[in-house]
Amino acid sequence: MELRTLSPVMLTNATARFEDGKVFLKGETLKELLKNSLIYENLRTNKELFDEFYKKLLWWFDFYKERKEERDEVKRQLEAISLWLEKKVLCGGEPEIVNGEVVNFDEEKNLLNLLKVSDFELIQGEVVKKKVKLVGRAKRFVGLRKFADRNSTFEGTFEVDTQKVEDYEKHAQKPELYSIFKENLLVEVVNRFSLKVLETDKAFFTDRGYSLVVRRLEEIEAESNEKLVKLNYKEGILPYGAELFILERVETGKGRKEYHHLNEIMVEITALGWSSEIFKETREITTDKEPIGWLNF
Repeated sequence: MELRTLSPVMLTNATARFEDGKVFLKGETLKELLKNSLIYENLRTNKELFDEFYKKLLWWFDFYKERKEERDEVKRQLEAISLWLEKKVLCGGEPEIVNGEVVNFDEEKNLLNLLKVSDFELIQGEVVKKKVKLVGRAKRFVGLRKFADRNSTFEGTFEVDTQKVEDYEKHAQKPELYSIFKENLLVEVVNRFSLKVLETDKAFFTDRGYSLVVRRLEEIEAESNEKLVKLNYKEGILPYGAELFILERVETGKGRKEYHHLNEIMVEITALGWSSEIFKETREITTDKEPIGWLNF
C-alpha cells in the first residue's frame, strides 16, 4: 500500500524513524489513527456508549471539584476514563474502572490485533526543513522541523489480517465495530474520521481569517479521492476521536441541552493543560501557511 502526502508531513520521533539513510513513517502512527477513528465512529453510532462516557466524565468533574489539590490523582482518574473508553470500543465487553484502574477486558479481543501493519518507507520525494508556528488562542514560533514534502510517497503495509479475522470468529461476543475488520472497511473509517478533522480545521482557520490555509484544505479534500489520512494532530489525555465527537455535541443545540455540562468539563480539562489542540483552540502550520499532516491512501 502507498501513502501520498497531500501537504507537508512532520517527521517527529513519534511519527517517523531514520535508519541507514532511509526514512520511515511508523506503522504505530497509523494504528493510533485507526484507534481514534474507531472511537469516533463508535461514539457517533452508539448513543448509549456516549451516555455512559458522559456519566463517567460527570463523575470525574465532581471528583475534580472536591479534590483539586490532588492533581496527580485527578489526572489518574481522567486517564482511567480514557483507557476505559478505548478498551470498551476495541475489546468490547463490560470493562470497569475500579480504584482508578481499568479491569474486566480481554486484550486478546482487541480489534487492533487484527491488523497487519509495517512501517512505511519513503520511496519518492524528499525530506525538507520548514519553519513551524502555533496559531489560534496561543501564538508562537515553534521552530525548524523536518518534513516529508508534499507529493512524497511512502510504501508499506496497513491491512486486515484475514487469517486473524478468521480465527477471531471463535469469540462468542465481539466488539460492535468488528464488522469494519470483517468487511475490510479500514480505509473508509479512517477517511470518515480524517474528513471530520479536516472539516473542524477548516472552521478553525476560517474563523481566524487564514483564507490561504482554508483554500489548501479544500484542495486537499478534493485531491484525497475519499481516502484521506490525517497525522500530526496533538492529542490530550482523552482520545482525539473522543474530543472530536465531544466538540460536535457541544456545538449542536441538542448536545447543549442534553449534555449541558460537557463544555464546563472540557473548559476545566483545557485549563489543566490536558486537552488536545481541539479544545486548546490551537493548530500548527508552516510559516508559509501550509497545513500539516495530510495524506491519502
